[in-house]
Amino acid sequence: MQRSNPLTLFATFMLGVVATIGFEWLQVSNGRAILPPSASMGIVLGALGILILYMAWPIKRATSGKPGAKKVNPFVAVRIAFAARAGAITGALFAGLGVGLLIFGFTLPVFPTVILWGSISTIIGSALLTACSLIAEWFCVVPPDDFDPDQETDSVKGTAPKTGPSDVATKKAHQ
Repeated sequence: MQRSNPLTLFATFMLGVVATIGFEWLQVSNGRAILPPSASMGIVLGALGILILYMAWPIKRATSGKPGAKKVNPFVAVRIAFAARAGAITGALFAGLGVGLLIFGFTLPVFPTVILWGSISTIIGSALLTACSLIAEWFCVVPPDDFDPDQETDSVKGTAPKTGPSDVATKKAHQ
């Protein structure tokens, strides 16, 4: 599995900014109120990031190479890695929402203070979610069971290790 692409995270962030500005502009132009985020949203996003990091920590301990470490279930590692990727993308989207609300608020003649603390809380919580998710994704890299540098070069090339009649004869000659 590939790690999260920074370009994808930036594009998601910008999508959140543009969509929030457009949505709030439509709300205000139709005479409706601005929809501010709650200050608790940032707390929930930050707690979600810490939870994802907490779930990935046993995988990091198991793959650290220390003797006596428990074996990692690869299915659990993949599930946590996908949760971490989803958390990183979600954090980028909500960070865009918070920044979009701040930008929209500063374009109004009078800055509505109701969106200030909710937006700042959302930005901080979503930044924490994104950072913890990227670290958790890094933790979920599981090394192969039997690492052999010679075999790795053959598998990277896409060819199987060569074992044919000539190799058997060469091995017998060297014995």
